[in-house]
Amino acid sequence: MEKAYDNAINEGGEGYNPYRAKREKEEWLAEQDEARKYAATPQGKIDALYRRIKLECGSVAREWGNSEEINALQSSLYAEINKIEAEIKAEFLNVWTLDTTKSRRKTWNSMVKAGKFGKIGGGQVDFVAVRKQETAQGWTLESLRRAIKAHNL
Repeated sequence: MEKAYDNAINEGGEGYNPYRAKREKEEWLAEQDEARKYAATPQGKIDALYRRIKLECGSVAREWGNSEEINALQSSLYAEINKIEAEIKAEFLNVWTLDTTKSRRKTWNSMVKAGKFGKIGGGQVDFVAVRKQETAQGWTLESLRRAIKAHNL
């Protein structure tokens, strides 16, 4: 419809087009909705706190403001970040218990040894097969690595 409107009304050019305007508005609203949803996540909150540190505690703020107040603000923002990160880690470890991690690690290693993801020992890894397996099992290799590190295995 956009192209037909441009050809008929805008003489083949790309002037104002209500169909394009509607599509662009819908895309913009969808982006804003995604941004709001991300901002409500723990990682979104952490990102927002880091932006605040950059803006409110950076070199320009220190040049024009009170360094003691800025240091106090920066400390409180980092404390909030640490609190959220601790909550994320605790939630992760509730799902990835030691027994769960050991079991999933054993399962993953058996699939690798069976050659499900490609050749062992310098061969090419079939990342499509890896992603399909991750989707099927509901957890990722990255999560497994993170759990192994958290449990010092």
